[in-house]
Amino acid sequence: ATNVFNGQSSFNVTGTLDFSRRDAPSGHLSVTSKSLDITALEKMFKQFRRAKPAAAPTAPATARSVFHNFQWDFNVKQMRWFGLTATNVLGTIVRDGREVHLKPLQMHLFGAPVMAEGWYVPQGNRTRYAMNISCEQLPLNQLNDYFKIKRTHNYGLLDARFQVAANALNGPEFQKSFLLR
Repeated sequence: ATNVFNGQSSFNVTGTLDFSRRDAPSGHLSVTSKSLDITALEKMFKQFRRAKPAAAPTAPATARSVFHNFQWDFNVKQMRWFGLTATNVLGTIVRDGREVHLKPLQMHLFGAPVMAEGWYVPQGNRTRYAMNISCEQLPLNQLNDYFKIKRTHNYGLLDARFQVAANALNGPEFQKSFLLR
């Protein structure tokens, strides 16, 4: 299959899909590639969301994923996601309902080793997460420039190992639940 990364990239997918539960398909797929743009996968997952039935007529329906314990193993030499390129990507991502688990996911970002392990549940501002993250010699100037933040200093290189968790992205629930160590 060809994707949009550079017009030349291709990938191999092997594994199993289980559609015995039509409302919650599962699977275990292994993806190998020299070059892969996964931006389109995020768009695909959004197409498979279904609205939950409202508990009461006044309650708005919220989107949920139909996937149940859907596992992706990655061994990708070069991976792009919304313009951010990582190399030597190894690891596992599991989508279980709305939960996304990284078990762990290792890569080189801007040439530096980075690892993320944990989970998150995307729900707008109520996104919950708990992650262990580490990096060695991550060039902060390049990271800053990727996010198009005006740079007034030379930020250098980051060596870090930390845990971060919260029950929201901002506001009172974030202030009450945020953990960084």
